[in-house]
Amino acid sequence: MAKLIYSTNVSVGSKVDISDVAIRFLGGVPLGRLPTLYDAKGQFVIPVNQWFIHLSSVKKLEDLSSYAKALKRYWTFLDTHDLRWDYFPQLKSFKPTYRFRNEELLKHANDGLLAYSTANNYMSHVIQFYKWAAYEDYFSISAENKPFEVEFVSIKSRGPLAHLRPRFTVETSDLRIRVPRDSISSNVRSLSPLTIESISNLAASLRYSPVEFRLISFLGILCGLRAEEAAGITLNALVRAVPRDDSQLYFNLTIGPQVGVPTKFNKTRTIEISRTLLDQLKKYAISERRYNRLNKLQSQLRLTDDSNIQASDLAKKSKIHNTAHDNKQKSAQVYEPLFISQLGNPITSKGISTRFGELRRKIETSGSNFQHKFHDLRSTYATYRLHSLLTSGLDPATSLDLIMQWMGHNHESTTWKYLQYLKRKEALKDKISMLDNIMHEALMEAGID
Repeated sequence: MAKLIYSTNVSVGSKVDISDVAIRFLGGVPLGRLPTLYDAKGQFVIPVNQWFIHLSSVKKLEDLSSYAKALKRYWTFLDTHDLRWDYFPQLKSFKPTYRFRNEELLKHANDGLLAYSTANNYMSHVIQFYKWAAYEDYFSISAENKPFEVEFVSIKSRGPLAHLRPRFTVETSDLRIRVPRDSISSNVRSLSPLTIESISNLAASLRYSPVEFRLISFLGILCGLRAEEAAGITLNALVRAVPRDDSQLYFNLTIGPQVGVPTKFNKTRTIEISRTLLDQLKKYAISERRYNRLNKLQSQLRLTDDSNIQASDLAKKSKIHNTAHDNKQKSAQVYEPLFISQLGNPITSKGISTRFGELRRKIETSGSNFQHKFHDLRSTYATYRLHSLLTSGLDPATSLDLIMQWMGHNHESTTWKYLQYLKRKEALKDKISMLDNIMHEALMEAGID
């Protein structure tokens, strides 16, 4: 099985100094933390690792986790089936790329073990790697020896300027994986925003939940944050919140690597946050409950520093492997997390998902239907907030642009799903403005322990 080792402080074009206790890089261009792929035999996979360096140094990508996972999965498949990455038989069914698509990605997607969108994303990364490797002459490519067929597909434009350019052409390949689409809207599987009844049930249950989970849930449903983003809010982000010029009720809050908040693809974006929620977060930040947890975290960080000093002699001889817990601890040394567990660890998205599952079962036990996951709070915010912007008199193009910015969407088509959802859910329109009222009441009643 292929393995990924994450190295810290990677530099390009520098000299390595190992004369001292710690390894030092002299000169060069620092790239930070990078993944390194080793095959099942423990051998350094040169083309893949050179590609990772290219993505970081030339393409300036800050987060390579998706690329690393895709290539690790591909190389594990190659090792398992004893296949060469750079040899392609004439029949497509024998080529490693097509076998990986059909026998690994599509099989797991059809069995429900992998999202179709994730499978397509992984396949796309493998294709990108082959294009780069061919350009850099890492393998011989010809009409008889090629990993896939290039195709050009005409796409119908759905953006606000579609009337100017109805269709556009994109380059793709015959390896692409089609994501199942909703037969009604032609969008990726339908959204699952909470109904008014579900919002009320959620609000009622949150009143009896730990304050940390409660506030993180409010960040999800009132700001559209993902679980990792909400759980990873830092004091550095809170202190930089500034009032919006066009509203006395909302503030602008910047999240991203500059303030220590983990975001998808390490993208920096500005979200909106109500004055009420911001005040509650700041009140919690100075509460005795959080102060006690912060003391535990700081004690752990001091112990970690001492352990690192004692183990520095061994660091040169061992491969560096960073777990999610290690990354959280390192981030906490620079950016103080707002939410800390009872044991003194930064709260993680995995913990939030577990807690939300417990809340879901509790609501269903009471006799109410509640099949939602934490991520549905994000789509709830986007759908209800879009409707409030439209009913306030803002034109659709401006409303969609605002939602796109707050949500951090890279493509217009993703944001358009919410508008199309609203058009299909006419019955929801009369009640949709109740979200703020219900959650605001729950926020005020909950208080800070």
